[in-house]
Amino acid sequence: MYIRYIEKTTIITARNLLLTFLDLRRFVPDVNRWNEKSLSWSPSSHFRFQQLIAMFNAFEIEWNPEAFVNGKFIKYDDPRYASLLDTLHNSMLEMLPVDMRGSINYGHGFGVHSDQLTDCFNILFKYRERVGSILTFSDGVLAASGLYLFAHQKTDELNRIVRENLGIIDDILVAIISPEEKQFAMVQMVNDYGYPDVDLCKIDFEDL
Repeated sequence: MYIRYIEKTTIITARNLLLTFLDLRRFVPDVNRWNEKSLSWSPSSHFRFQQLIAMFNAFEIEWNPEAFVNGKFIKYDDPRYASLLDTLHNSMLEMLPVDMRGSINYGHGFGVHSDQLTDCFNILFKYRERVGSILTFSDGVLAASGLYLFAHQKTDELNRIVRENLGIIDDILVAIISPEEKQFAMVQMVNDYGYPDVDLCKIDFEDL
């Protein structure tokens, strides 16, 4: 009923994994309930759960949602992170006054260390979750007038600015999830990893 035509040009990246995880976390905050039995009552949550499992397998991440949130999937000695660490190091230098940059040496003192990636991911992920809850502040409001409408328009105005800048956080999280920028064609995800290619917008509407 929900299955749609598989678009061969559709690509799945680590960004899809991140956003699907955040979506399911918003629908079902308790990751201990992320299983077939607990989510069978809601097609919206159930399909996202199945998609996440498929993406975790594709990106070779152990299926452990709690460990994922805490960045425990990161192997800090993995050479794949070398380029990302260089990028983060340079970004860190750009944040500092010019006269301080010489004192921040890569891998030394207050510089960037690979074993900091876990905490870096955890901090940014938790912040991203909180931002997500703010962005859905007016989701339950179907109609408003007067100052009620004014208040929600103002929150939406600020939220548009926040949405436009989510890449500041998302790009780093995505790079940590897949430093080599893996991509998978939808047809491959479906055939090799059992990814359910469904119309989530339609399902979410029918699941209300």
